[in-house]
Amino acid sequence: MNLTEYIASVSNAAGTILEGMAVTFSHLFREPITIQYPDKTDRPVVDMLPPRYRGLLEVQMDICTGCKRCERACPIEVIAIDLTKDPASKKQMMSRFDIDMGKCMFCGLCVEACNKESTGAIRHTREFEGAASTLDAMVFRFIPEGLQPLYKAPKDLSELPVGEYGPHAREARERAMRDNPAVLEELRALYAQQNKGKKKKETKKKAGGPVRVDPAKVPVIKPQVLATPKGDVEKFARLLETLTAQTDCGACGYPTCYDYTKAMAGGQDFDPSKCEPGGNEATADLGYAMDVYWKGPEQADAAATAPPAGAPAAAIASAAPAPGAPAPSAPAPSAPAETAARAAPPVRSPSTPATASPPVAPPSPSRLAAPAPSAPRPPLPPPPVSTKTTLAGAPAPPPLRPAPKPLAAGPPPPPPAPTRGPGAGPPPPPSAPARTPGAAPPLPPPRPPRPTSSGST
Repeated sequence: MNLTEYIASVSNAAGTILEGMAVTFSHLFREPITIQYPDKTDRPVVDMLPPRYRGLLEVQMDICTGCKRCERACPIEVIAIDLTKDPASKKQMMSRFDIDMGKCMFCGLCVEACNKESTGAIRHTREFEGAASTLDAMVFRFIPEGLQPLYKAPKDLSELPVGEYGPHAREARERAMRDNPAVLEELRALYAQQNKGKKKKETKKKAGGPVRVDPAKVPVIKPQVLATPKGDVEKFARLLETLTAQTDCGACGYPTCYDYTKAMAGGQDFDPSKCEPGGNEATADLGYAMDVYWKGPEQADAAATAPPAGAPAAAIASAAPAPGAPAPSAPAPSAPAETAARAAPPVRSPSTPATASPPVAPPSPSRLAAPAPSAPRPPLPPPPVSTKTTLAGAPAPPPLRPAPKPLAAGPPPPPPAPTRGPGAGPPPPPSAPARTPGAAPPLPPPRPPRPTSSGST
C-alpha cells in the first residue's frame, strides 16, 4: 500500500465515525422524548388502544341473567358461577361469579356466547394492567358478598342498559389485589388449625403385602442412620427429611416436612406412610430408616429382605393337583411294525375296481400284544389233469372261450316296400342300415320342415 492509499483509508474511517456520531451529538441539544410510563403520558394508554382490544374481562352484574353460557363456553374452566335460593324471597339468585384472570387465555368464547345468546353482560375491556406479587390477586370476584338477583332480559335486546366498558374490571381488580391475598391467608391458617393433630385416614393396603425398600438403597441409608447418635433428634430429623418429597404440602397433618420428620425422630409419630407426594418409595425409605434407628440394623435387614408371609404356602397350593382330578394315564406302548402295516394301502390289480374302504381304527393296547396262534390253512387242491398232450408231452391248458363266428361279407338286401292305400298315413321312417365293424356311424336323416301359421315353410 502506497502513501496515497493509506491516507485515503484513514480519511474514510474518520468520515464514517463522524457521520455516526453526528446523530448522537444532535440529541445532546434536543429535549428528551422518553415517556415515563405510566405517569407522564399525555393520555392513558387504555384510551389509545382500539375498542375491540381483548383486555381483562368484566361482568356488568345488573344485566346478568345467570344462564351460565359463559361458564360452559370456557374451554379451561376459568369462570365459576354459583346459583342458590334466597330463603327470604324464595327466588333463585347468584352467590358467586368469579373469573380467574391468571389462567384466562383471552380467547373470547365466553363473550361470543353471551352476546349471541344472552344480554352481553360479560365482555373484554381495554384494561391490561394486572401485575401482582401473587396469582391470588388475579381472581376477580364480581359478587364480593351477599346475593345478586338475576336480570330478566326484555324481548327487545336493543333496550338493554349497557354501561361503560372498563369500570367493573378496574373495581374487581382493585378489590382482588386488596382483599384476595389476606382472605386466602386466613383460609390457609384456618385449614391448618382445623387439621392440626388430625390423624391421617387409613388407606387399604394392596394385596401384594407391605412396601419394601429398594435393595440398592440399603447400603446408602444404613450407614447414614448408624452414624447418627441416638439422642440427636435434630440430626435424625434432617436425615429423614431428605427421604421425603420435601414439598411441605401439609398432607401428613404437619405444617412442613421437617415438623413431620421431627415428630418421627422424637418418637411421637411412627407412621412412615403419611408422605403422599413421595408415595410408596418414601414410605419404604422412611420405614427402613426408622427400623434401623429404633430396632437395629439386624432386625431392619431381616424385615426388608424377608419373603412375604404366606408366599410358600400359596406356591405349594398352586402346584398341588385339585382334589378329584383324574390321575394322568401312562403312555401306550408303541408298535411301529403293526402301525406301519396298518397304515400301508392295499395293493389292487388293474382289473379290480377301486371301492371305498372303511377307515382303519387305531390299534388297541390288547392287539399290540403277541398274536395268538392261528389254525393252519388247508392245502390248495391240485390242478385238473388234461387228457390232451402237446408235442413235448406236457398237458395243454383248457381253452378260455370259444372262437368268434366270422362276419358276413355284406349287408343283406333291404325288404321290398309294402304297398299302401290311398287313405293311409305318412310312411314310416326308413330303418337304419346295418353297420360293419370298424365303420363310421351313419348320419341321421334330415328333418322335414315345420309348417308355420301361414302355411309357408
